[in-house]
Amino acid sequence: MKKNKGFTLLELIVTLSIVVMVTAAAGSALFSAFQSYSVNLKIQDDQYNARLALLAMTRDVHRGVLHVEPPDGSGKMELVGLGIEYELVGDRLKRRGDSPVSFVEVELKSFSHETVDDRWLKIEIECMDGLVLQTKISISRIPQ
Repeated sequence: MKKNKGFTLLELIVTLSIVVMVTAAAGSALFSAFQSYSVNLKIQDDQYNARLALLAMTRDVHRGVLHVEPPDGSGKMELVGLGIEYELVGDRLKRRGDSPVSFVEVELKSFSHETVDDRWLKIEIECMDGLVLQTKISISRIPQ
C-alpha cells in the first residue's frame, strides 16, 4: 500500500481558488467601506460648515442690521448698516464685508431669505446632499 505524503495538484488548485475568491470578496467589502466612510465624512463636513454659515448670519443680524436688501430673495442678502453681503455664486456661499464673525465658504445647492411680518428674517439653506437648514431671527428691534 502506497502512503500519501502530500496534496494532489487538483487539491492545491481548488484550495488556492477558494482562498483567492474569499480574499477578493473581503477586499471588495473593505474598499466599499472606505469609500462609504469618505463620502459620509464629506457630507458631515458640508453640513457642519452650513450650520456655521447659518450661525454667522444669525450673529451678523444680531449685531444691529438696519434692514435687509432685498427683503425677499434667493441667492443674495445684504445686511445694510453693517456692509455685509452674502451671495450664492455658483455652488459656493460667499460673504463679503468686514466683521469679527468668522465664516467658511460653504458649498450649497440653494440659499434664500424672506422677511416675515416685518418682525422675522427667515433664512433657508440647502446642502448639496439635500439637507435643508432653516432659522428665523427676530428683527422686530431693528428700525425700518
